[in-house]
Amino acid sequence: MNHSALIVGDLNAAIQKIVKNPYPHAWDEIEKNNRLLMSAFLSEARPVYQTSVQPKFLPKRWSKAFGRQLISEIKGTLEVVKFGPSVMTKSDFQLAAHLKAQGITRLYFSGISTSNGVFKSAKDAAALGFEVVLICDATADKNASAYEKIIQEEFPKIGKIKSTKEVLAQRSDSAD
Repeated sequence: MNHSALIVGDLNAAIQKIVKNPYPHAWDEIEKNNRLLMSAFLSEARPVYQTSVQPKFLPKRWSKAFGRQLISEIKGTLEVVKFGPSVMTKSDFQLAAHLKAQGITRLYFSGISTSNGVFKSAKDAAALGFEVVLICDATADKNASAYEKIIQEEFPKIGKIKSTKEVLAQRSDSAD
């Protein structure tokens, strides 16, 4: 994991209200696994980026509330505001250039919604030359069939799928 970063997609207050019953993992499990992942990456000086979706059409004060992070107690993460599904192409930050300048070659993705922001960000990252890994038990979707299609059909075309336990067990790039 020497040249890797974690991108946590849209674990925001507003998304939690929109996706009340995520599939296949409940909010508490998603948050628990993401806390474990974030802490592990940060303890090894690996960057962690939390995305928040803040639609441009909302007034600024509403946008901040809309994008409030559910996991805000872990210090050292970087927040990237995005205005569309993909953090790689629709954000306020040139994330791909920033990652490449740091020598990052592998991106681990978690968060909600697997079939939208998480997958679209990972797909764009793969197109930009990054290796991508989806952490399946740290992601969920509002739609069961959409989640299953991404896990079984779409994501294997662009990258690897691993569990939180598998990612936490890795200690070097050669462990992949």
